[in-house]
Amino acid sequence: MLMKKFLFLLFFMSSLMSYSRTFEVAYIKSAVNKNFCIDLAGGVPGYGKNIHCWSFWGGDPQKWVLQPLGRNIYMIRSYQDPNYFIAYEAGAPDGPHSLKLLDDKTWKWNRQGKWYITGSNGWNRIKNWENNYWVWDLVDGNARGGTDIRLWQNNNSNAQLWYFERVGYTDIWWL
Repeated sequence: MLMKKFLFLLFFMSSLMSYSRTFEVAYIKSAVNKNFCIDLAGGVPGYGKNIHCWSFWGGDPQKWVLQPLGRNIYMIRSYQDPNYFIAYEAGAPDGPHSLKLLDDKTWKWNRQGKWYITGSNGWNRIKNWENNYWVWDLVDGNARGGTDIRLWQNNNSNAQLWYFERVGYTDIWWL
């Protein structure tokens, strides 16, 4: 009987500790060619998965959850599994840095996964939260299937401009 009470109390307390929030969902399209967008390589989220450009087809691997942290700073999470977020893989100090998926379990509140989003007329630069000089960049400005997205020095090119096409909202449960 004591075990039943303990399990009930444990279940009750865990339900109080979890909560839901609603976030925007968007496709992130390239200024080089709006028919191409940010896509999850292989189509399935997982630790270390590459982020690249692919022709727009509207599937879940191309949807991203925008989690606001305040002051135009966001975490950009996989729509398929919001436990994964886009972060840069630290390379040489002078770059380039590839964009990958990391997870909350390993990288809770990771600085490499926080982005400052700024822009006008719908076009945005997605800047590194710690160093605004580093922005998302379409490698060599090529909007082709499989072209990597990297963190690169801001050079004000179209390869560094992104359009957020809002597609709806989703609820995420946090524990």
